[in-house]
Amino acid sequence: MYRNLELVLVDNGSSDGSVEFTKTAFPDAKFVCNARNFGFAAAVNQGVRSSSGEYVFILNNDTALEPDCIQALLDAIRQWKRRRGGKVIGVAPKILLQGRPIIDSVGNAINPDGTAYNVGIGQVDLGQFDEPTRVIGACFAAAFIERSAFDRVGFLDESYFAYYEDVDWCYRANVLGYEFYSAPGAVLHHHHSGSARTLMTSDQKYYLIHRNMLRTVIKNYYYPGNLIRAARRILIHSYHVYDNSRRLKFGKVGLHAKIVGVTFLWLPILLAKNFRQNRGRASTDYEIWEIASERVPQIRAFDPETYSPFVTLDVMEEVLHHLALNVGGREHLDALLCVQAINYLVKVSSVELLPRLTARLTSVAPKNGGLLVKGLGHRIGGKLFITHKRDSYLVDQFLLNLILIMNGRTLDEVARVLVENAFTEKRELGPREVEIPDLVLPQVVFAGLRWIAAYLAKLGLIEGPALDALAS
Repeated sequence: MYRNLELVLVDNGSSDGSVEFTKTAFPDAKFVCNARNFGFAAAVNQGVRSSSGEYVFILNNDTALEPDCIQALLDAIRQWKRRRGGKVIGVAPKILLQGRPIIDSVGNAINPDGTAYNVGIGQVDLGQFDEPTRVIGACFAAAFIERSAFDRVGFLDESYFAYYEDVDWCYRANVLGYEFYSAPGAVLHHHHSGSARTLMTSDQKYYLIHRNMLRTVIKNYYYPGNLIRAARRILIHSYHVYDNSRRLKFGKVGLHAKIVGVTFLWLPILLAKNFRQNRGRASTDYEIWEIASERVPQIRAFDPETYSPFVTLDVMEEVLHHLALNVGGREHLDALLCVQAINYLVKVSSVELLPRLTARLTSVAPKNGGLLVKGLGHRIGGKLFITHKRDSYLVDQFLLNLILIMNGRTLDEVARVLVENAFTEKRELGPREVEIPDLVLPQVVFAGLRWIAAYLAKLGLIEGPALDALAS
């Protein structure tokens, strides 16, 4: 465990006794206690200004570090500085969701439309991001940054209050020519949105995210492209105002109207900041966006409304795609192709698990030596979930039915069910569709199912023999 530390705790007006507890546990720490909640951005700025070390490790109060995390971060940034020099100002650790083998972030990225996301969020950690690489920035739930970088880039924009302040700061740093890299050897665990779940409503969170997204685009993207891209987003919110008023959802009308109105009110200030920011520009927006576009395009694998990862064939396919590209190995490429084939057959409706078929197959009593399903499927508000213990995952109908028929069956038997009972009658293929030969199909299905089952076992949704594919 790294010992050469200076601890700085910033408290935003809490009343649960956490300050007193922390003072007892860490009597040598520095404390900055605010009378009320000034927001995440202001608190980070206070902590950075109170620090005196060479590096600052910004850390949320809902995180837990692996013992060697700080040393791994220090080693990583020093290594990158030896290779890239003073351009490198920060590294992003691998953040996992608390109590789950699910990635929360291995750095962050931003799309040209201003949508930001945590790299890898919602994906089972199979080592697909264990190769250090350049990222646009770090998620400030846990970000390791050179202290002097704040003097050069500036501090966090306190008008954001919460959300997107880390994206804004890292984008500003990229504009000035600075670089960030992932440090996957440094691991910690995070209770995603632990504070936000209790301190704000979903509408308040939505407002801050989308207001600050617009601010980030207008402040940082090069003029006039910033206004063009912001205008597209404003038109979307304006349509929501119209659509929700037509459906008499006046709460949503006010929410979207407020985002548009506040953005126009702040426009002169944001454009003035844009002018100052771009005077020192060293990297174009396209060069920054290309940092994220070099990796496999990330599909949606995490639902911010329910805080649930998606468990679908699309997500599994992307994870295996990353493994094949970043880790290599024939087994990862084979797995990708087989899961891709099953996913393809599902999408073109060549394979279906119909409700009547699923009901008949799940009525069979479990047998010794077969798989044991641990999750419980249910539907809430049009969304399908499977829950194990206290953890929930969003699934589609096909995967939920597939999990249900796994109970009490071996992988051979499940593959036989798919091949013999679930395939619909052959239809005429489209111009871009490819037919899989009948002799190859059972082999493809079994190999793909082996990895699908191993992925589900990693989440604790099923258990049973012969689920060691992920360990190989």
